[in-house]
Amino acid sequence: MVIRAIREAVGDSLLIELRINGSDAVEGGITPEDCAEQLKIFEPYIDMAHITCGHRIDALTRPKMHPTGFHPMAHNAWASEIVKKSGVNIPIGLVGGVYDPAVAEDVLAKGQADYVLMARSAMADPELVKKAKEGREDDIRPCLRCNYCMDHGRRVALSKDLHLLAYPSYDRQCMTNPMQFQSAQKLRIAPAERSKKVAVIGGGVAGMNAAISCADRGHSVVLYEKTDRLGGQALLSDPMWFKKEMKLFHEYLERQVKKRPAITVVYNTTATREMVEENDFDAVIVAVGAEQIVPPIPGVEKAMMSFDVFGHEDRVGKRVVIIGGGAIGVELAIHLNGLGHESTIVEMAENLASKTELTERTAYMIHLDKNKVKTMVNTTCTEITDKGVRVKNADGEQFLEADTVIIAVGTRALETERDQFTDAAFDVISAGDCVKASSIVHAVHSGFDAGLTL
Repeated sequence: MVIRAIREAVGDSLLIELRINGSDAVEGGITPEDCAEQLKIFEPYIDMAHITCGHRIDALTRPKMHPTGFHPMAHNAWASEIVKKSGVNIPIGLVGGVYDPAVAEDVLAKGQADYVLMARSAMADPELVKKAKEGREDDIRPCLRCNYCMDHGRRVALSKDLHLLAYPSYDRQCMTNPMQFQSAQKLRIAPAERSKKVAVIGGGVAGMNAAISCADRGHSVVLYEKTDRLGGQALLSDPMWFKKEMKLFHEYLERQVKKRPAITVVYNTTATREMVEENDFDAVIVAVGAEQIVPPIPGVEKAMMSFDVFGHEDRVGKRVVIIGGGAIGVELAIHLNGLGHESTIVEMAENLASKTELTERTAYMIHLDKNKVKTMVNTTCTEITDKGVRVKNADGEQFLEADTVIIAVGTRALETERDQFTDAAFDVISAGDCVKASSIVHAVHSGFDAGLTL
């Protein structure tokens, strides 16, 4: 009745497109066959429809409605294909985590949909379609499917039975595109008044964004990286199947750095103040990152640090205790249990992954449960031994046996390495984790903004 009234009001002057579930993704919910029957009722009044999934009443379907890295691309294609082949006579579209033009083309070629919609991907790179048309897929800025664009500021909690407890207001940012949701002034990137010689210290996400931003404004950049690879902490995500978008992102940044003749990368070099002064740089952007925190727990020297686990999972025993239930600890537990380990997370605070966004955290909680990760919140580790850890909570003290104990309690800014460059050039700007240990979005935006200030 509503759709018919709209059509009567607008006549043929506007297209009407309907977004509809091909599946509610809950027991007893709408199926693709149900959706097709609905569309046969609606099609006299609409011009096209696209297929999504999920259910507002069940918060746990949110990571399906707005798919995270735990879902494959085009995860609604099975439903749109059934709907399209059920006698519906209007164009059927597909939405849901499609950020690769090749996947979109594959959906169309298989007849699973008549058209494909990209929302978050278009925010990460508004020129996605144009670049694909021009054969420049390598220049498409990837979407991380982190849902930061939708969820930023929604500091929510999920109860132990995975019910949503809070849903506050939010503001928008894109984790990979520093120009999205910004003022018109920032979107107009003016060439520099004078080309400067700029040193960027650190080749992580912040450093690469700073180098790109500087080069695009006309500066000459020397990017110093102490290892033989660009990427910084983002490289830690490479072994995890559900973090494949992060790998695509740091590889994208590396390609963009290498494509710019104005950027010279110096590998295997730890930059010093003396090096900067000797080369007479006009400006320095310091992006040296952060270091892992080693908590003052008796026996901590017997544990592995979380960063040392990624890529070296063969060093980890069967039974694992992870001290720290932030995003890194949670991802590590899901990753290790997926490889056959038995992980227990010990977290001091009340909630796991408390600094992550709504959809991402919901996905974490689902997959912690799915991968049978044991968790202990409001629990303190008091000692690490050769055989496990001693913990304390409201129920008293207990000993958890473990073959491997892993420390994942967070990072802190490398202040000493950062501060050595104070006054080393006319302009010295810090960016990324060396300002404050934070997230990828902080690294992207602070690095990009550093280049705009010169």
